[in-house]
Amino acid sequence: MSMRITQSMMYSRAKADVQSGLLRYTQLQQQVASGKRISRPSDDPAATLRILPLRNDLRNLDQLSGNVALAQETLDTGAASLEDASALMQRVRELTTQASAISSAVAPAVVSSGPSTSPSKPLSQAASAVGSPRRRTQR
Repeated sequence: MSMRITQSMMYSRAKADVQSGLLRYTQLQQQVASGKRISRPSDDPAATLRILPLRNDLRNLDQLSGNVALAQETLDTGAASLEDASALMQRVRELTTQASAISSAVAPAVVSSGPSTSPSKPLSQAASAVGSPRRRTQR
């Protein structure tokens, strides 16, 4: 039994081919515009299964990067506080040496002209909040 191909069937087939070509063209244009080959999981389910763990890894890397930056900032703040405390201790040593070298009558005047910072300054610097714009080193 043979089947007759009518004009209507040819028209319907041509119309379906044009529509599928237009759909494919629209998908390709969307890929070019977004820069992504997969915009929905249904575009490529197998690739979607490979992408999901990679996205999770990227989020973890971003979190780790933020943690490293915070740790570096904390170390910088601690180092700055230690430098300030060390300078203050050096000045106290100098004044103590000077006071022991001169007569005991003049010593109280020299010691009283000593460090211009209060002894509590290193403690307040150590307790300062991480991220304060007080003293940052340039990299």
